[in-house]
Amino acid sequence: MILWGLPGRTHTLWAWTIKPEMTPIFMGSAYGAGAVAFYGWTGLYIASPFVVAYLWLRNQRTDSGTREPRDPQVPQWVRLTARAASVAAIAAGLVFLFSPTAANDVWAWKLTPLTAGVVGSFTIQVGVGALLLSLDERWSAWRLLLETFLAATA
Repeated sequence: MILWGLPGRTHTLWAWTIKPEMTPIFMGSAYGAGAVAFYGWTGLYIASPFVVAYLWLRNQRTDSGTREPRDPQVPQWVRLTARAASVAAIAAGLVFLFSPTAANDVWAWKLTPLTAGVVGSFTIQVGVGALLLSLDERWSAWRLLLETFLAATA
């Protein structure tokens, strides 16, 4: 705000004098855009788990859950495998989230506690997705999420 709003006072309000005045205005706008992006991204990270859960629950009300005649059925063994993988992913994610030092015993490289928590959160997200899929026998419910997961993994 100092650079953008008070460009002529950098000699007293900033770490160094910046001239001409268009330079601090330019720098301040870049810093301001970065701050807006940071807070927007942070807000998105905080809100998205709740918004996605709300939208998923809301959409479930309109889903009959019945398979269309031409919609292939996901085999029971595939759904059970997904459920077992989801339990393992959620459990591992919780270890990473709540015991970051234990995560370093199984991870390929050293993680800081914050990074271990982020890795744990991502792992829990995959586990919850697999758990929700394992409860649905319709290929139409699996297809897009499975394709997205495989593309992201690749």
